Amino acid sequence: MTAAKSPEACETMTDVRAGVDQVDRELVGLLVRRFGYMNAAARIKTDRAIVRDEARKAQVLDNVAREAAAAGR
Repeated sequence: MTAAKSPEACETMTDVRAGVDQVDRELVGLLVRRFGYMNAAARIKTDRAIVRDEARKAQVLDNVAREAAAAGR
């Protein structure tokens, strides 16, 4: 499969759709990988109270917000 054009290089809606489809495939792969880590956490942490770490949840959300801001979004 050929790489999609960058957003700036898109000239047609076909180009745009191909780029969106490629990004969606990449996102699915990343989400599958992330959920694998969540499954590992559930396997390692046998106490359900430990699995639900609200401080860690807040930290993850803060990290994502900071990354998004740094990326200009």
